[in-house]
Amino acid sequence: MARRRAQRHQQRPRTLTVELKSEDRSTTVQTWRLINAVIMKHQSGPLSAKGTDVAMEELTVSYERLEME
Repeated sequence: MARRRAQRHQQRPRTLTVELKSEDRSTTVQTWRLINAVIMKHQSGPLSAKGTDVAMEELTVSYERLEME
């Protein structure tokens, strides 16, 4: 059973594209393409329905090659 869980959490490498938009979001300022990327870690903070804090998430990605446009 532990082996099934380990297999389920393995990911296929993918190409990940990150775009930085202008302040008014009308144009793309910079593009990063991460080739054969795999998520290594995902962390999110506590959420409170009564709180006014901004929810923050952290994503750590491993990749083989980086292309910038």
